[in-house]
Amino acid sequence: AHLPVFGGGAVRGPPGPQWAGTKAGMRTRTSAHLAVFGGGAVRGPPGPQWAWRRGRNADEDVRAPPSARRDAGDDVRAPRTSWLLCWVRFKQTSAVEKLSREKLMTLERYAVERETFRAEVIAHKKARRVGVGPHATLLFEDSLTMQYQVQEMLRVERIFEPAAIEEEIATYNPLIPDGRNWKATFLIEYEDVEERAAALARMPGVEDRVWLEIGAAPRTYAFANDDLERTDRGRTAAVHFLRFELDDGQIAALQDGGAVTLGIDHDELRCQVTLGPETVASLANDLDCVEAT
Repeated sequence: AHLPVFGGGAVRGPPGPQWAGTKAGMRTRTSAHLAVFGGGAVRGPPGPQWAWRRGRNADEDVRAPPSARRDAGDDVRAPRTSWLLCWVRFKQTSAVEKLSREKLMTLERYAVERETFRAEVIAHKKARRVGVGPHATLLFEDSLTMQYQVQEMLRVERIFEPAAIEEEIATYNPLIPDGRNWKATFLIEYEDVEERAAALARMPGVEDRVWLEIGAAPRTYAFANDDLERTDRGRTAAVHFLRFELDDGQIAALQDGGAVTLGIDHDELRCQVTLGPETVASLANDLDCVEAT
């Protein structure tokens, strides 16, 4: 079973693109994949076929492929944001580097360094958590956030065999940006369970309406839940995995200091936000084609 952690109770289920978790305490396998976002444990399959399930939404199906790209809609431009000075501070190591066994800590070393490493990851995530609206949050992933998830999973399951470690690395590496894209977990958040269920029923396809604008470059839409088979219950899921592919025009606009704006243009969820300098600087570190000037 795969185990990501978001902020709810434990949900367990077998890995793979056909996965749908069951309620807490029903263990289906002896292994577990652990992703940590701050909260309770949730079991579900990461990877390019993945979409997260939150523990408190155990009845929701997160399997949903991206629909055909829709019209971009009204063109909304955002003010420019200065971020290059912040970028210099963040651009110390490449965030697009994939994980390997050599880059991971042993169980013994991680036991010693866990608290320090965890504090580093929490601080790192602050700039990468973006509240797009009151009910929509994007958590941008990179090699550090994925290393933390793998290290925690190895710790919880006491995995030390090389082949098993390589299996976990192969599972999580697709969630790390590839140098020309940004990858994020998309959370639709409501505190009240009934209110959340009603809202999700009103916004099918919202995961395909998350857009990105950089400077004057044309708006583009994220790819959601790559190649996942849809289970259609007439509603969307509370958690999705998004991939933002950046074209040459967006890269140029980013290097020129253009503002980075994220938004959602679904009829039931319309919101947008212009990213602050530290967030843009951190995300620029995910790109191997951006140079400071």
